[in-house]
Amino acid sequence: MASGLDRGNLELYLPASEAAIGQARAFVDRLDALDAHQDARFAVRLLVSELFTNAVKYGARQKGSRVRLSVAVTDTLVRVEIGDRGHGFARRQTTMPDAEAESGRGLAFLDALAHRWGVVSINETCVWFELDL
Repeated sequence: MASGLDRGNLELYLPASEAAIGQARAFVDRLDALDAHQDARFAVRLLVSELFTNAVKYGARQKGSRVRLSVAVTDTLVRVEIGDRGHGFARRQTTMPDAEAESGRGLAFLDALAHRWGVVSINETCVWFELDL
């Protein structure tokens, strides 16, 4: 892709807003390092969308709040981190909600698609995941 970003590395801060969710997806689409891994690109795009949405919805809500998106692609894996200044949450067993539910699928998708994932809360709440290539 001619419009790719730094081959396989991306770190940026976007506003904690609904409009930024689409921007985060678009940045994933432009990573050259995922060109040969379309299944991984689909999974990363979906998970970034879900986790970024959670960060906007549940993270810090002060004016000017931002969400950090970091993607690193190597020959063997993709690592993604989504960080915000919210209160965080404890990792727990995830289940898919009822078919009628309008939300609640993000962590279930994460659990199903990622090879590894976790939550770290130090200076920010960071949900990270890795996909093997």
